[in-house]
Amino acid sequence: MTNNAETSDKIFNYEVGFLIIPTLSQDQVTTVIDSIKAAITAQGGEITSESAPTMRQLAYEMAKAAVGKKNKYKAAYFGWIVFKLSSDKAAGFKNDLEKIEDLLRFLFIRKDRETVFLTPQDIETQAADEAAAVEDAAKPKDAEKAPEVAEDLDRKIDNLVVE
Repeated sequence: MTNNAETSDKIFNYEVGFLIIPTLSQDQVTTVIDSIKAAITAQGGEITSESAPTMRQLAYEMAKAAVGKKNKYKAAYFGWIVFKLSSDKAAGFKNDLEKIEDLLRFLFIRKDRETVFLTPQDIETQAADEAAAVEDAAKPKDAEKAPEVAEDLDRKIDNLVVE
């Protein structure tokens, strides 16, 4: 059995980063996002995380041919979606993306490991948990035994000094 046949039906984590043309209204941008999500689910994929597109200045001017003319853009809406998909459906998903006319560019990659993206609430919860752990570690484990331990140490020191 070849390596290609062994991985043809495995589920992998994928990420698609995309640029949407900047001339669209917010409702139209939402429609493009819904088209991308529909392409994922149509191929049997499961979305695990995503980032809402935000307008970004591009590092260089990009051109896109539309209705017989070439439009140039210096800004675009940038967003990304991470999802799980069977490896044999990846090519179909890529073909579906190429049909979405309002995408300026996209980058579709298979991720070797799952990256966990934390929401602001997750970060606050994690920070609170860590702060509580630090406070617990700073407290003496047995406040009543502390004087006994000090007295015991004093006695041992006295015995060492006398000998």
